[in-house]
Amino acid sequence: MTAGAKPLRHTRPIVRVLLLLIPIMVVIAVAGWVSHPTAVTAGTDAENLQRRNRFRILFTSNTLGYIDPCDCSAGLLGGLDKKTAAIRRNRDIGRPTFLLDLGNLFEVPRIGPTTELGHRQAAFLSEEMIRMGYQLVALGAKDLSMEPDFLAEHLPVLENQPLLTNRAEGADISVETISVFRLEIAGLKLDFFNLVDPNLVSRKEILTPWESTLRSALAASTVGEDPADLQVVIIHTLFRTAEAIPGKFPEIDVLLDGEMLLHRQAFRRENTICMSAASKGQRLAVLDITGVPKANQREGNWVVAGFQGRHISLPPGAASDTDTWQRMRAFKAELVEEGLIPPG
Repeated sequence: MTAGAKPLRHTRPIVRVLLLLIPIMVVIAVAGWVSHPTAVTAGTDAENLQRRNRFRILFTSNTLGYIDPCDCSAGLLGGLDKKTAAIRRNRDIGRPTFLLDLGNLFEVPRIGPTTELGHRQAAFLSEEMIRMGYQLVALGAKDLSMEPDFLAEHLPVLENQPLLTNRAEGADISVETISVFRLEIAGLKLDFFNLVDPNLVSRKEILTPWESTLRSALAASTVGEDPADLQVVIIHTLFRTAEAIPGKFPEIDVLLDGEMLLHRQAFRRENTICMSAASKGQRLAVLDITGVPKANQREGNWVVAGFQGRHISLPPGAASDTDTWQRMRAFKAELVEEGLIPPG
């Protein structure tokens, strides 16, 4: 044994004590794990954060029959050719994408000798929307103010795109509509609702009172054997009314304003993501959403964990879809030849 070294027999009691303590420590750890289930919940929440489901909503609103760039603002924003190119570009992102229109598609123009121009523009617009791949069309107050014959002529063209509105049962508007649209995207089930305030529509007894309709529809969407994961509500109400909706209906996950003529960036009010669309085809609205499961809830009960909204302007220098532009050019030539619009 070297000088200064401790005898080995002095260390053996310490080893024996440690060996005795190990089983006790294991029992304490197991007892603590059983008595504190929040530790398990915390781990589950961490896993849930990894189960993020991301998708994109592209939407437009208040087109009002515009095909060419809008003449209502400096720079002449818009045009179906630029909108088509923007939609295609923002779909090709490797993320599930859903395209819809919030309504107010048509408006009979005030210029021209007859309303024939309004009919022709509506027909052309409907056909182009099919080509652009719209998957849902929500009817707005201006659409529902049109004569039934007008709607019967132009909306059936969009028969592959469901028409969404809170039409009163038995009300005749010459087209088939639905009150709720179920979308399955990115592993989530979304229920879409479109609520038009009857006070905004000139034709009476077409729509149900929007608030009571929305309350019952949301209740049906959130319960039952196959509830939706997220609720998306499209509104056509007065602006101040829209501001109060998230507080009255906290179960709404996303609120898209289809009545406001000016675009508004996405923001969170209460627990609801709100965003307004632009008017007259001048911009394309893009809303990216990330959903995660709620903690300590049933499987499939999701919340919006993150979002990003933006409006893509369509100035004269924006990319244009060549095929759409050629159809627009041929269409305008026909209108000039028939005297429905002036040359140039």
